[in-house]
Amino acid sequence: MRKVRKTEVLSLSGLCVVFNFEGLCEKLNSTFFLKLDKVELIDFNISRQKSKNKMANWLMKTEPGTYSWDDLVKDKKTVWDGVRNFQARNNIKAMKKGDQVFIYHSGDGKEVIGIAKITKEHFPDPKDKDWPVVEIAAVRKLKRPVTLAEVKATKKLANMVLVKSSRLSVQPVKESEFDALIEMSEKK
Repeated sequence: MRKVRKTEVLSLSGLCVVFNFEGLCEKLNSTFFLKLDKVELIDFNISRQKSKNKMANWLMKTEPGTYSWDDLVKDKKTVWDGVRNFQARNNIKAMKKGDQVFIYHSGDGKEVIGIAKITKEHFPDPKDKDWPVVEIAAVRKLKRPVTLAEVKATKKLANMVLVKSSRLSVQPVKESEFDALIEMSEKK
C-alpha cells in the first residue's frame, strides 16, 4: 500500500485522476486498487469523444520551414515525430486510425492550413523508444488558411486549446470547433 498525498494527480488510461483527500493506493498484478472516499475525474478531451466508434479531431503544429503542408502533400504520408512534451505525448497515444487532424503552421504563418488523417496508431519513435509517434496522410488543403488571429477573434472558439494553451504542439479539437474552422475556411 502507498499513501496518496492530499492533492496528487495520476494518469490512468488517458484520464487525469485528482485526489483531494487522504487515501491508500495498492498495486497488485499491474492493476491499481484505490481505497478512497471521493475521486474527481477531469477529462482533458483526450479520450474517444462520447462514442467508441466516433472519430476524434486533433491539431498538430509544425514549423513550415522544417516540415510544411506542401511537404506532407508531396510525401503523401509521414511519421509525426519529434514530440517531446508529456501532454502532447498523451494526445498522440489517444489518436486512433481514421481520426482527423488539422495541420497548423506555427512560426511566421500561424494558420490552420490543411486536414490530414491518422493512418497508423501510435508506435515507438525509432529514434527514441520512450516517445510515441503516429503516421499521418494528407487529406485536403483548406479552401483558405484560417489564421490564429481569426480563431482568437471568434467567440465560439474562445475555449479552444489553440487559444488557451497555444504552445501545445498536439492538441484535441472538439467537433464543434472542427466544424467552425471548416466553415471559416470556406468564407472569403
